[in-house]
Amino acid sequence: MDREELIRILQQHPGIAKVTEEPLPADPNEVDSIVIHFDDGTVAHMNPGLISPLVPDETKDDLIHRIIHTVDTMKVNMTDFDLTR
Repeated sequence: MDREELIRILQQHPGIAKVTEEPLPADPNEVDSIVIHFDDGTVAHMNPGLISPLVPDETKDDLIHRIIHTVDTMKVNMTDFDLTR
């Protein structure tokens, strides 16, 4: 899976408003972060290395499931720490 495919998959996930690529502050010439903008306005940065299989025989479906699970976990954890709710 490449970054473009990951972005397409994430953009179709409920609760995600927009997905972009942005450079990390350390090197503005390098695109190193996938930025997820959730519908509620929260923003999370995801390491694009997450699209690498964990094990050699990880299927594409398992990879997608793992990424979506990670994004859902990020969102829940961000919401848990939102004291304005």
